[in-house]
Amino acid sequence: MGQIIDLNPLGSAGGDPSDILLLDLLSNNSVGPVQPSDQSPAHQKRADLSDALKATGDQRAVKKLRRCGTASIPVETPDGIRWVRKGCHAAYCPVCNARKASRLLHAMSPMALAIMGARGGYLHLVLAGPDREGSDELPPLRERLRALLSVVRKALAGYRWKTSFSTSLGLVFFAELSRGGHGQGHPHIHLFACAGSLRALETFTNWLSDRWQDLVPGALPLRIHQLARAGSSRDWSRSLRYALKGSNPAPDWGADLLLEAVGALSSNMRLMSAQGLLKGNWLGPKSKESQAA
Repeated sequence: MGQIIDLNPLGSAGGDPSDILLLDLLSNNSVGPVQPSDQSPAHQKRADLSDALKATGDQRAVKKLRRCGTASIPVETPDGIRWVRKGCHAAYCPVCNARKASRLLHAMSPMALAIMGARGGYLHLVLAGPDREGSDELPPLRERLRALLSVVRKALAGYRWKTSFSTSLGLVFFAELSRGGHGQGHPHIHLFACAGSLRALETFTNWLSDRWQDLVPGALPLRIHQLARAGSSRDWSRSLRYALKGSNPAPDWGADLLLEAVGALSSNMRLMSAQGLLKGNWLGPKSKESQAA
């Protein structure tokens, strides 16, 4: 079996499953049921990122972030029409990522609870490629991200997954870009899974560890953030929210890495996917508008 690294638990958090705009989710829009204050940390991060992107020369990204939230659109809800701010759809926007994570969490929470039942549990782990940071011949960030997404989909398309795990587990994964130890960008996958028993999750983890090492020679070991029973503290919702948080490039990354990261996140790659019992039609295809953004 491949090496597995255990990390500390993440903590706990909750969520209201009813707080979701299904129409918005189906269109993959970047508006949300909750409109944070313009002084919120996410809005400040977006403003700081916009300022930092000036040094990259990517004026399109700067304009996209500055226009985010300036227009409003009507959205039909059970309580009538609501006017909400229209997001920019950018995969690097802190505000849009936060809203998207919130909507997906609220949509998936009832499904996850039903899958876990009274005796089930959940899993949150991280998948990454080979440790090549610091290399002078490191491939472009876009290529590394695309290759990682391709191999994780291949890992979850095998015979064992289809015949055993897809009918007993619910799974969702989301790609994230971080700065990395050498400032060259580090693409990785956050994976959340839930099942009716811990045994099923442990079997899946051991299988995935071996399969990952086979598919990605020299891959970094699987990092397990959490593998536990659902319990009553709703730690699982914190893990699910963290897995769905997306990428948030920071202003201190430097102009070169920011430019590369924004380019990678603007490549029309599907960064998130649901599998097994968490795969629902409510995810919907990417809208034409979001593909063009």
